Amino acid sequence: MLQNTCSVCGEKFEDHYFDKEQTKCILHCEKNDLWGNENKYYPLFLELFAEFIQNDTFKKLKINDEISDANFFIKDGYILFIYVVFPNYNDFLLMLEFAGNKKILFEKCTFFTNRFSKYEKFERMVFRDCFFYKRNSRKESYVVTDNVYFNNSTINFLTYSGQNQPMNLNIRDSNFTIICVQGSSLALKNTRISEDLMIADLRDEKENFNQVVIDKNCFIKHISLLNRLLS
Repeated sequence: MLQNTCSVCGEKFEDHYFDKEQTKCILHCEKNDLWGNENKYYPLFLELFAEFIQNDTFKKLKINDEISDANFFIKDGYILFIYVVFPNYNDFLLMLEFAGNKKILFEKCTFFTNRFSKYEKFERMVFRDCFFYKRNSRKESYVVTDNVYFNNSTINFLTYSGQNQPMNLNIRDSNFTIICVQGSSLALKNTRISEDLMIADLRDEKENFNQVVIDKNCFIKHISLLNRLLS
């Protein structure tokens, strides 16, 4: 019997998918004890994640109303992830590839990995104010990081907006049609952008400048400097 209601998404869950102390489901609960306890979260996370994908639940969640342009993304065929706390593997992206989800929005999500690589089947990936952790073996813990890496990826349209959570976006050995970066720094190496690189909010509220570094073997057809990105 489904007796537990997640305080984030509002859906009801069986006990094994639910953290009673946090009153959150396995998709949205904090995972501060993840180090050494990966098997506590990951199998159940993937089970519930696959069920949500199969039933198209992510597009029906009430928390989608918190995004002012949610209807635009849904009508344009995006799958929406809001406040999802992803464990330390990116196997969920393979699920999305298999299910044919080609457009993804990550809104205020948390990732226990900061590396994305070898993705070729996505048309659009949008990250907005997400948090990232990385493994620290010396501390035997996951620690907060402000670096995100995309390697060996071929994605049509990548948007990274860090207005409230600025990051350093590092891209190498990849091919994109369009990259949009807002409120964050960008470093490119051995990467091709066949149409446009759009950069917005180079200067933050404290008058500090975000960096854009274009290293060797890069091709960029056009660079646009904007006051803000549309999405």
